Amino acid sequence: MSRESHLLPLLLTLLLILIFTCQSVAALKIYRSRQEFISMLGQTEGRLYLGNCEQSTRRFTCIYAIDESYSQEPTQCAVTEQQHKPWWMGILETPAYISKITVLNIDQTYRSYPDALRGITIMAGDDICFRFESDESFIKRSFPCDVIADQITIQSNRDNAVLTLCDIEVFGAPVKFPAILKDPYALLVHSCQQSSVGGNGYCQNAFDGNAQGDHNANPCAMTSDEFTPWLEAKLWTPSLVTEVRVYNRLDCCKDSLTNITVTLNNRVCSSYDGEPEDAMSFDCKFFGDRVRIKSKKNQAISICELQIIGYPMEFPNVEKFKALGCYKDNPKNRDLTQLVSSIIMSHEKCHKMCKRLGLKYFGVQNGMHCWCGSTYGKHGKADEKMCSIPCEDNEKQRCGGRLYFGNCEQSSEQSPCVFAIDESYNQEPTQCAVTSLEGKPWWMGVLETPAYITKITLLNIDQLYRSHPDALRAVTIMAGDDVCFRYESDESFVKRSFPCDTVADQIVIRSRMDSAALTLCDVTVYGAPIRFRGVVDDAGPLRVQSCQQSSVSGNGYCENAFDGDANSNHNARPCAVTIDEATPWMSARLEIPSLVTEIKIFNRADCCGDGLNQFLLTLDNRVCADYEGATFESKSFSCLYFGSRLRIKSKKNRAISVCEMQVLGYPMELPRDAKFKALGCYKDNHKDRDLGQLTSSILMSHEKCYSICKRLGLKYFGVQGGAHCWGGSTYGKHGKVDEKKCSIPCEDNEKQRCGGRLYFGNCEQSSGRSSCVFAIDESYNQEPTQCAVTSLEGKPWWMGVLETPAYITKITLLNIDQLYRSHPGRPSRSDDVCFRYESDESFVKRSFPCDTVADQIVIRSRMDSAALTLCDVTVYGAPIRFRGVVDDAGPLRVQWCQQSSVSGNGYCENAFDGDANSNHNARPCAVTIDEATPWIRLLRRWTQQFLLTLDNRVCADYEGATFESKSFPCKFFGDRLRIKSKKNRAISVCEMQVLGYPMELPRDAKFKALGCYKDNHKDRDLGQLVSSILMSHEKCYSICKRLGLKYFGVQGGAHCWGGSTYGKHGKVDEKKCSIPCEDNERQRCGGSIFNNIFEVL
Repeated sequence: MSRESHLLPLLLTLLLILIFTCQSVAALKIYRSRQEFISMLGQTEGRLYLGNCEQSTRRFTCIYAIDESYSQEPTQCAVTEQQHKPWWMGILETPAYISKITVLNIDQTYRSYPDALRGITIMAGDDICFRFESDESFIKRSFPCDVIADQITIQSNRDNAVLTLCDIEVFGAPVKFPAILKDPYALLVHSCQQSSVGGNGYCQNAFDGNAQGDHNANPCAMTSDEFTPWLEAKLWTPSLVTEVRVYNRLDCCKDSLTNITVTLNNRVCSSYDGEPEDAMSFDCKFFGDRVRIKSKKNQAISICELQIIGYPMEFPNVEKFKALGCYKDNPKNRDLTQLVSSIIMSHEKCHKMCKRLGLKYFGVQNGMHCWCGSTYGKHGKADEKMCSIPCEDNEKQRCGGRLYFGNCEQSSEQSPCVFAIDESYNQEPTQCAVTSLEGKPWWMGVLETPAYITKITLLNIDQLYRSHPDALRAVTIMAGDDVCFRYESDESFVKRSFPCDTVADQIVIRSRMDSAALTLCDVTVYGAPIRFRGVVDDAGPLRVQSCQQSSVSGNGYCENAFDGDANSNHNARPCAVTIDEATPWMSARLEIPSLVTEIKIFNRADCCGDGLNQFLLTLDNRVCADYEGATFESKSFSCLYFGSRLRIKSKKNRAISVCEMQVLGYPMELPRDAKFKALGCYKDNHKDRDLGQLTSSILMSHEKCYSICKRLGLKYFGVQGGAHCWGGSTYGKHGKVDEKKCSIPCEDNEKQRCGGRLYFGNCEQSSGRSSCVFAIDESYNQEPTQCAVTSLEGKPWWMGVLETPAYITKITLLNIDQLYRSHPGRPSRSDDVCFRYESDESFVKRSFPCDTVADQIVIRSRMDSAALTLCDVTVYGAPIRFRGVVDDAGPLRVQWCQQSSVSGNGYCENAFDGDANSNHNARPCAVTIDEATPWIRLLRRWTQQFLLTLDNRVCADYEGATFESKSFPCKFFGDRLRIKSKKNRAISVCEMQVLGYPMELPRDAKFKALGCYKDNHKDRDLGQLVSSILMSHEKCYSICKRLGLKYFGVQGGAHCWGGSTYGKHGKVDEKKCSIPCEDNERQRCGGSIFNNIFEVL
């Protein structure tokens, strides 16, 4: 299967089509010309006139293009200077339906400079009418258009050219506004967007009809504090807007609307710089459909109600059509023969286009395609449920049906794989896709277009023919690399549907039986095709979310290949480099699944470039390039597949070096217009869930949870713990709580909040008078029998393990009621990793600050004889994410190591040098002396009895034979590994490799470096020490931002200071701030008494 044949099906359609017939009011009528359509507007088609104009630069004025002189001398034409992509823009006297644009160029005798008209883009409003590209220039040329707008733009695509326009003629018909003689009225809003969401301040709140201004009583639309926040509304109909009314928030924050710009389709209606008012009105005499309110400040904006006043454009009300039903189509023999459009479709749009072409029937398909014809129904009618894909331009309408395959493969062939996708539904073995009798047979099909997949249905052969073991009794159904369903049963099935919830373009059905024949008579896939951003433009650079590599040589981390620097000298600027090993590799995960078109690789030039002369380049395990050739400096490889995981893998046992990797293509377009309303923050209970169905726990956002629950038919959805999506038909059984309790950022959109506190999975305690689980059951009962209580003992403790590792900010303890305190001591004295509490007085409830990443909480009393009593332990913070968690675990970097003693030159660093040679004399290992239970922290040769721990939790308790190398599973979260012998004998570790998934650090920290400044122990420059644990710039920024501190500084590699002013002791040379940060050695974290200071933006 060629890559080109995989891309071409993106232009094909799905094969179920909703058929309509075009009708007039009284009877069937065929509109055979554009003029008849124009006449429906109550106008006649003719020339439209431009009222005024602008251009990018002026050699000769823009008005020469609209003065109707038709002179082709340069001095009588609109001419720009020679520049990068020059443009000309004109405004029509009235909004109009535009059908054609004609351009007249200067006479060829005058063309002494580069002609910009050999490559131009012609736009009406924000829509592209035509892209023209040619080696030859033209004198006069007409370009088709099919857009409603009042603005024409002609922009050159050339980097260094002069735009010359002697005349521009626009043809079409003005649109009408039915109520223009009456007072303007409020226009209907179709959808909205905003730059970010603060609290539950969704943009929909600005269009709920409530302008009272109290956000707590009735939520307003609100953004976060950020750089120039904005809110945008899209109207149902392009309209002549006369006024925009903005209702401010009254309970606080009124000054957020003191410096704003109001625009309509990128044209400025008003720029306001005044005092805050309860309600503001702005004149806006433009035509368009997108209104935006944008702040000029870096402060959150709050809009309690937004009203857009004006006159909507009138659509012809005589257009009629009648639905005829859902009909089957066939790519080789189309039911309706003419494809007229594949862009943002609705029933009305398809009807309009087919009617203009004089075609009696039209059909919508695949959510986006419009087909026309004079007959229909040659392949028969289908069930209405088969035409269930929403239309792209109107999700309330249905535009066709199921997803279809372009081609297929299978593990072996007794009868061809295509019988599973030919829609014959014949259950005889000779008419089904059947493999040979083999181990774990499989079938794979590639969809015509990448899609969001919701359901997969399999049809098996008839039971009469089952003479061999049935492979469908145990199958794994996959979409792309994601498992949709694992089926296991003693009984076979004839037909069965399996749920799915993923984006992919490839379906794999794989049997798990060791000897069976896979039999598939039909594979049907349901879902909706996805769109790609910018697919009409040139492919753009795609963003990489994370990367991995098989090993790291020196400082050659994979991130170096995506730093935007294609410098090929590793010593001057590090590249991504592996060690010499068997088939080394490097992989990258894209931020969004994308249609990848090209990958450009920059090799290392200062040495070792031959590491890249034999390799495989893959996208989601599909081969883009199998390269065996000469060493290159840089090279581009085409890759016409859809996916998100790139890998370059050497075929040799030699290190590879990649100095830069650029990935070009089109990212998948995420849903923009999810429709839901925030109801508030509600309490949940592990034993009695408020919303009964957990639907997903992967990379969550409000839109994703909404989409999943909507498909499942659930009326309410809730997001929790940053990652979990719950759905149900009722809510609120445990009551509403303060919004502050739902403060955890969503994993897939950190600007949104996804629920509250962190939850424990299990617990232990030093002894049990009553169970440890009473401290995490959320009953808040303060009677001793309902609390976690230890026996009376020395230094009792309680330990809980969180459901997921998290960044922990606060821990709250609830003690038993004072009435019941009959046992000795003050159980409030506790010692955890965050806080040491000591007091003569006990407490009922108290919160303790914390600033660490962990998945385990320990509360330990320091009293020699006491009972620990905990009625509730509540932990606040945000779950962390892990890079590459859907891929195979990769090698983790070791920052430092320690050992109990050193024998000879057997330093612990030798265990992490990338060399697993086990001859200590040839290449030193890490070796201790003979001593009592020697240990190496952060690993194996003469080792028979030892404990292997991660953050003091036992991964392995080994007592066995001596080994050369051995792997140990360790499913814990942490950062400190230790191997400790149980004997009084030296241990030797020649190499230790740690595999797993590193925690993902915040990507969108916003701060500015101010330089290196001197500090003084007696008079600190920044007054507040906020943390001294494993520091990086991002971590210090995050802490100080939460504390509301404007400046932060890192010092001594580990310390984070914050304050509201800085610089009292003066600036010094940058070289004085040269200590590497403990948590990111590529960053500098000050000096011994010097701060790297930053400003929080």
